[in-house]
Amino acid sequence: MTKGKVSDYQTLDARRLARMHGSSPSPSFVTNLADFWGSRNGRAEITMHADQVEVAVGDLVPLHWTISIARTQLGEGRGWRWWFSCPACSRTCAIIYFPRDAAPGCRACLDLRYPSQSQGRLVRAIAANHKVYARLKWNPAEPASWVKPPRMWHRTFLRLVDRLGTGWGRVREQMAKEKLFHA
Repeated sequence: MTKGKVSDYQTLDARRLARMHGSSPSPSFVTNLADFWGSRNGRAEITMHADQVEVAVGDLVPLHWTISIARTQLGEGRGWRWWFSCPACSRTCAIIYFPRDAAPGCRACLDLRYPSQSQGRLVRAIAANHKVYARLKWNPAEPASWVKPPRMWHRTFLRLVDRLGTGWGRVREQMAKEKLFHA
């Protein structure tokens, strides 16, 4: 049986909630859950309190959960980092996942995997190289675009170019292991 993937679930992210709400919790506020992941079965809303979040979803069969909030101070005058306490296992986490037919929980309780964890090594190596191309704003098919992006530190540029070299080396190694390429 395959494991569930985080991308298949609706989520509530404490960091995003903190950005929407502000730096410190006020007594309460209500927002439409559609701002996070679209309403499902009609009504969907979040009610924020000082130490907990109430999530209500649905009109016909309303579902209601209360999730505790924990905060850690980042440093003198630098604000707070918000965390949820998982309703299933009480583990501190930044993201709560909402299955369609069960109670919400963290990634560990629901035994979820990231999409990249089901990809092969070759696909992951190629995807990592494409992330570097995107960061450099390079088109792999157009060598004319291969220049240092404006406002990027030179040492960052050199580190990313070096990462591309080693990354394509990993791709060649993986292709040789899978007998797709003869070195």
